[in-house]
Amino acid sequence: MMDGVLFHWISWIFCVIILFFMEKGKRRTYFSYWVLSSIILVNQFITVDTYTVSLSFIIILLGSFLGLASLNTPLYHLIVSFIMMIGYAGVLLIEKNAPIWIFGPRYLTLAIMSSILIVTLTKGFYSKVMVTIVGLSSGEMLYSLIVSNYFSPKTFGELEFMDTLLLTLFLLFLLNQYQRIKRRLKTLINHQGQFN
Repeated sequence: MMDGVLFHWISWIFCVIILFFMEKGKRRTYFSYWVLSSIILVNQFITVDTYTVSLSFIIILLGSFLGLASLNTPLYHLIVSFIMMIGYAGVLLIEKNAPIWIFGPRYLTLAIMSSILIVTLTKGFYSKVMVTIVGLSSGEMLYSLIVSNYFSPKTFGELEFMDTLLLTLFLLFLLNQYQRIKRRLKTLINHQGQFN
């Protein structure tokens, strides 16, 4: 699969959802600027010493840290993000040394594993999104630093990572929508049962 295709598709889907389905307010404005700037800057890079960093990666990482700081229990969410960072970097290092252990496409395997971990450790959709972005972005940074020191230099926030990140967020979004529909149906069935 071509790198970046999932990123662009899912980013535009999120952009439509944010602009047309979210309630007006600061959060909607924040998310819309955040998503649009990450789309615009995805192919722009800066080089610091021997490291190359995507500007979109910087925007996503900084925005997610701001979002994480606005949560009710930032320390707990920071610890969960640290767990995600270690897990993500660890799986990528295992794949680098023994690729046989990764079953299926890399972006799909990592997205499913990350989604399961985040659903287990965090409540609330907004919290899940912020913890996922901080954890996976930090994990990508840690992995890139390790790989750059021992192998060839690697770009921070390549399109392959963006695909994994957005696919993970999309899976979390689909799971959140499923839970909302399930709650509404349960309420509707209970309401119908009261009249019978």
